[in-house]
Amino acid sequence: MATPEINRTRRTSTTPKHGQLTGFPRRIKDCVADIHNVIQKWENLKNKGFNLVSDIANLKIASRAYDEASCYPNGLENMCSNLKIIYDNMENLCIKMNKITVQLQKIAKLNSQSSSDIYFMTWPASNLFETVKQISDMHNEELEAKRAIVESIAHVDLMSNGEIRDTDSSRDILMTYVACWLHEPFINEETRTIMMEELLLETGHHQ
Repeated sequence: MATPEINRTRRTSTTPKHGQLTGFPRRIKDCVADIHNVIQKWENLKNKGFNLVSDIANLKIASRAYDEASCYPNGLENMCSNLKIIYDNMENLCIKMNKITVQLQKIAKLNSQSSSDIYFMTWPASNLFETVKQISDMHNEELEAKRAIVESIAHVDLMSNGEIRDTDSSRDILMTYVACWLHEPFINEETRTIMMEELLLETGHHQ
């Protein structure tokens, strides 16, 4: 996924590099730490969800192989309920990301007219906000894709007119869901990793 380049103006921070941070520098550093923690939690939930999506797909495929009319095998409802719980937790992480983004946006706006808004190394507050917003936007888009999977996976055997889909088509759809959940087409993992490392370095989490 292509991401816009951020104009990272190179100026020098007037914030002391040592001592206890307060005010905006403290809030910014805490926001970056929170984003990092949210991503780690997201990855954990993604992996748990992948296992469930795979199990659901395997259950439905095995059931159709045994009985082509068996669209809702035993155990499916419980698996789907557990997948919904994982999705809800991922949604909460996106809500937290959005709140962090708003916090940084407010700081950037308050300091947009200032000549001394470099709180750490070289980035103005606006660059910190823009980077976090890109990360947050990735996850919001991916959440929508996961919502579609959660809402549809139990019913892939049925077409819109209520007729039962052929088993090969159902299998293809299920395997697509499994692949999409794992590979997250709306999250560029390499770009996210680079941006997160830049944020951590800029705010002094990596010394």
